[in-house]
Formats: sequence, structure tokens, C-alpha cells
Amino acid sequence: MIFRLLFPSLIFAHAAPYIISSQDDCERGKVQSIRLTNSIAEGSMGESENGLGQAADGRMPEEMMKEAAHAICFFIPPDGWECAQPKNRGAPIQIGFVGKGKSDFHPSLNLATEAIDVSLKEYLKAVRTIHETEMNVKWRDLGPFTFRTGIGRLTEITSQCPMGEVKMLQGILIQDGTAYILTGAVLKEEFLDQQNAILSAMRSLSVVSDLFSVISDEPKKEALRKRFESYNALSDDPERQKEWKHLQKIVLEDYASFGGYWHFLVLKEGYQRIFPGPQMD
Repeated sequence: MIFRLLFPSLIFAHAAPYIISSQDDCERGKVQSIRLTNSIAEGSMGESENGLGQAADGRMPEEMMKEAAHAICFFIPPDGWECAQPKNRGAPIQIGFVGKGKSDFHPSLNLATEAIDVSLKEYLKAVRTIHETEMNVKWRDLGPFTFRTGIGRLTEITSQCPMGEVKMLQGILIQDGTAYILTGAVLKEEFLDQQNAILSAMRSLSVVSDLFSVISDEPKKEALRKRFESYNALSDDPERQKEWKHLQKIVLEDYASFGGYWHFLVLKEGYQRIFPGPQMD
């Protein structure tokens, strides 16, 4: 199944159209890392426990679910971009990041996922059909694109909004019955300023079974694993609060290069281990 998400007064982009046109369209934090850790503690982004969304009807074929249960997708957003949550976020949207623009239309990146049972070629054909039926929308297939995890496809979408022409780059990767769709959007007049940052973020898209597997420094990887294992022995709330503060400091400082989304996923897992229970529901 291929879903379409529509957001009033914004751009209608297939599969991941979360485009932020003004600060009122999202809840933004003053500092990215603070916003991420607050979101975890408040449970405000706890809908997806394994980094994956669902098909539009909320169901996944059983065989796809078995694959998806072990897959975690993340990317490294551009430096200085802030985590953003749309007010009416649908299940397929995993996360969004917003940069600074020259107008009220902020450049943005968002990741969506969809359980599918078609090939990349068939998926792109369906995407093209959807866009060709939309007014004032142009869609182009830009060819193969190399993500950190594998080869996918890069497409371009242009459309109009009240603030001008918007250009979107959309990277699509199909793996193990799941479509991973990373969409970057910016006003056409600012596209050249943001192009390299958006493409770099797209190339960083990774699908892994273990968040720690991307840490190449073995001592640092093992240290983080052991810290997570030690949370099973925590017994009282003051101790848990102390460890939660310490974990935030370690992840954000010692693993800074992995980016805000990886930080969010690792801290979310850490929070669930430190404070076991229904907090993330």
C-alpha cells in the first residue's frame, strides 16, 4: 500500500510531505539537544518503538513485521537544525528537523516509513502517477542515489505555496519490505544555499539492527553497552535520575558526530531502561 499525507496550506508531497512553512506549524525547541531529551522524558514521541511506521491502515503483513521489528533507521541532520514535531503528526512520519531560512518558510527534512510489498521500480511508478494527477506540481526522477545503507532513488518535486515556489528532494530506499522516505524542502530561491546540507543528510541514511553498531571506536562502543546493561541494577528514583542526567551528557558530548536523530533514539532506549514502565506510552 502507498499512502498519501496531506497537510493544509502546505506542500502536498507523496510519502513524506511534512513541510514547515512557519514557526507556528511546529513546536520548536531553542536548543536541539534539549528539545530531544525533553521529548523523551515527556513521552511525546513514543508512538514508534523501533524506528518504523506502519501502512496507512495501521496494519503490516506478518512477514514484514518480523523484518521491521529489528530495523532502525536514522540519518544525521545538518548542523544547527532543530528537531520539530508537527501538531498533527501521522504514524508514518518518524521525525523532522528544521533549519534557518531567509523567510518564514524554514528549510526542513523529515523521515517517513511505509510497509510495502512492491519493488522500488513499482513504488516509483506509483509515486509518479500520484504527482502527475496533482495541479501545479512537477515531479522528476533524478536517478540512483547512494545512501549509507544501500542504493535507492532520488526524486525532485516542485510546487507552489503562498511564499513562493518550493523545491523538494526526496530520497527513497526500499529494504526488507519497508520504504524509507527522506524529504528535504526549501524555497527555490534558497535551494543552492541548502542543497549540499540536504544531500549530505540524505547520504547518511542508515538502516541498522543495533544503534551501537555504527560506533567504530570499540572501547567507546563497549563502554556504552555496559552502561546500558548496568541500568538493570538501578533500584531507587534518585539513582535513576542521576543516571538519566549522566547518560544525556555522555551521549550528547562523547557521541556528538552521530547527529540529533541518533541521539534521540539512543536516549529514548536509555530512558526506557532507566525508567521501566508505561512512561513512553
